[in-house]
Amino acid sequence: MVQSAMSSRIFLSSSKGFTLFTALLSFILILLAGLLVNTMITAERTSNEVVLEVEAQSRMQSLADLTRADALQVVNYGIRNAIEEYSQNQGNAYPYSSQTLSWQAVQDDFSNFFFGSGNGSILAGRIASNLYVIVQSSPRKIAGYTISTKGGQEPEIKQAIQSVLGQTNAGAQNFLQVVSCESNTLPKDCVGTFYVNLDFSLLSDAEYEKLPAIHVYDESTGRELVEPVIPRGKFRIYVPLRLFKALKYAHEIAQGQLVNGGGLLSQQFHDHLGELGVGMCDGVDASGASICGYRTAPFTTAALSVGPADPVSPITGGNLCPAEQAGLSLIESKYPKNVPLNCDSVAASLGLCLGVGQFITSYNPAEAPSRAAALSQLVQGIINSHVTISLSGIQQSPDFQLLTNQLTIQPSISSFATKDIFFEGLANVSPSEAKCSKLVNTNVTLRFQEDNLDYTVVDSRAPLHYEVRIVDSFVQQVSKSTCVSYCLETNPGLGTFIFGPDLSPDAASCPQTSCAAPSAYHPQPSCGNDVLNLGAGEECDGTDFGVYADGVGQCSVFSTQFVSGNLSCNAAGTANECKINTGACVQQLCGNGIIDAGSGEVCDPGINPETVCASQSMQCIPAGTPRACTCAPSP
Repeated sequence: MVQSAMSSRIFLSSSKGFTLFTALLSFILILLAGLLVNTMITAERTSNEVVLEVEAQSRMQSLADLTRADALQVVNYGIRNAIEEYSQNQGNAYPYSSQTLSWQAVQDDFSNFFFGSGNGSILAGRIASNLYVIVQSSPRKIAGYTISTKGGQEPEIKQAIQSVLGQTNAGAQNFLQVVSCESNTLPKDCVGTFYVNLDFSLLSDAEYEKLPAIHVYDESTGRELVEPVIPRGKFRIYVPLRLFKALKYAHEIAQGQLVNGGGLLSQQFHDHLGELGVGMCDGVDASGASICGYRTAPFTTAALSVGPADPVSPITGGNLCPAEQAGLSLIESKYPKNVPLNCDSVAASLGLCLGVGQFITSYNPAEAPSRAAALSQLVQGIINSHVTISLSGIQQSPDFQLLTNQLTIQPSISSFATKDIFFEGLANVSPSEAKCSKLVNTNVTLRFQEDNLDYTVVDSRAPLHYEVRIVDSFVQQVSKSTCVSYCLETNPGLGTFIFGPDLSPDAASCPQTSCAAPSAYHPQPSCGNDVLNLGAGEECDGTDFGVYADGVGQCSVFSTQFVSGNLSCNAAGTANECKINTGACVQQLCGNGIIDAGSGEVCDPGINPETVCASQSMQCIPAGTPRACTCAPSP
């Protein structure tokens, strides 16, 4: 019984302890469960917040990327449109330089022209304007976000764009990549579109910050995202314009071997054009004698004119050497006019004429406009024939044509003084100059038409035209020599040239005159021949005073300051030769405003105040009266 009761007490005690432990354990488990649930809730909340944050950031980034994509398209379009628009404007021909010898050089010149530090402003300005329009546009609101673009002023943007264009062009080997158009590609097979690779990482921090940036603002959270419009890296642009196809055709015409002698810029053709001349173009012959005839064939040196031993010149037809601005109609009337230009062997080989001796045109060797017109006709005929022959060897594309009927040839012509012309025997006719008209440069503009809309930027501009100007320059070195025109006395019976007193133009007969070599010319002494030559700067010669002193040499006639005496003329070879000398003239002293010492003057009416007489309360007697220039009592 006792053992049973003790067992019962032990059991009851154990049961109560188990019950308390179980409750404690349950509480702990419940607490842990609560903590776990709270942690899970917190973790879920945090995860949700992160997801929402990422989602919000992703949305803002997407909006920024879309806006950037639009802006980059503006930049892309701006470059392509600027090139197309520039090319479309007639007169904006792309210059093909005479220094461009290889196909790679053509590409390099193109890069420098459109993207270099000089002409790159064509593109930089257009791109900057487009980007600035984006900057100035009103903010957009999309699904609780405000999107705006901010940046510098248009000049600052242009400066940054110009910098990246110039730096990339100068530093990148693959800056420009032409599509399917290698050096050995035929023009008809050349695609001619190209890629432009721009590297915005070359900009400095200050330059890069001048470019526009995109601002995305979350109106619900106040978050803001700032992204640059143009990434700081390489930017590749495709330009669907077949400009290089036009350049390929121009390259073949300029440098190709499609005609005998090469292209327009070949050395042989260049030398031929440089030899062209109209007028008095030739210097001296092998003996050193002046060639005073004018050209009657484009490439043939004029013959040496005969000298004074035979006054009838077969070159000038007995007329005076043609000079510009002689100043006397009589002289100019005797110049040869309508000199014929006939075909020579070189002109015939260049396709200018059918055969040697054929008449081409005529000109007046004494008039620059007439010479220039004749030379321009020669140049246009030669170049047009050369290009026509070149085109016969080039197969053209059906949708890309060189407009042969719109070929433009513009020669630049200058006149060079080649002869000093002296007029022997004519009074008061100053020396003049004879000139030759030669080429300074040629501009040959080729015009191409694009008929495929796949290779245009703006369809409304169709048909698209490209112009390429092939430029060639010439360095003309012309030396001067001397020619002389002689005139006879009116009476031809004398049969001699006049080396004595000059003839007046109306008393001279000049149909029998010629150009002469320097060896046959004995310079007419202007000072010392007793004939006043105003054209030579003479004031007198011997006793000839001309208009001075009414030609009589009296001092009083020469100037009212003199009362008597005769003028003299400084002799030839002395200081101030053929200038008037007044050393023997007697000057009117009284009234000259000077009290001349040794003349007996005590006053002079020209002095104010007349201190000498005034101090004595007297007046000075004027010139031309008794006791002139002395003091007398005031009336």
